[in-house]
Amino acid sequence: MVSPVFELLKIYESEASLFQGYLTIQPWLRITLLTISELDFNPNVNVEFRNQAAAQTDCLLQYKESASYISFVDLDDVLIPRLASSYLDEFAHLFHSMPNVAYIHYTKENTKLVAGEDLGSNYVAKRPSDFSLKEMLTSIQFERVSETGKLVADPRYVNSTWIHFPVSIPEGMER
Repeated sequence: MVSPVFELLKIYESEASLFQGYLTIQPWLRITLLTISELDFNPNVNVEFRNQAAAQTDCLLQYKESASYISFVDLDDVLIPRLASSYLDEFAHLFHSMPNVAYIHYTKENTKLVAGEDLGSNYVAKRPSDFSLKEMLTSIQFERVSETGKLVADPRYVNSTWIHFPVSIPEGMER
């Protein structure tokens, strides 16, 4: 993970009272070859899906017995709860209303945000003082493009995962 992003996420884990006890951020193992320069071959880039499937499986196995729900999302994905005021309440509502469901799938809707000066197709804040979170959030534009979404799993019923959904679930459970 990029160091500045990791450091920002660690702030949420340690200081944001909203997430205390519900969020854990861990660095993922980095493969370092002793005799080959990363400029010549970077194993972290060349592993299938940048090792995302292994990281998700590791997360599932670490928290399978202690978490009520596990979401598998990318750094740039944002889940927006619509049925409750928090993720935990929304997940509880959905899973309790569908007791035979092993995981729920959130559709991914692509958006574009303005984060500073308009430079063609890229929006850039030249200085931190130019960046406005309010401006960025009020500038959300839906691109009307849907992609494979992300899932939230009930870890009691999911024993493995893949990039966008588990390959198998226990008999009697639904996708």
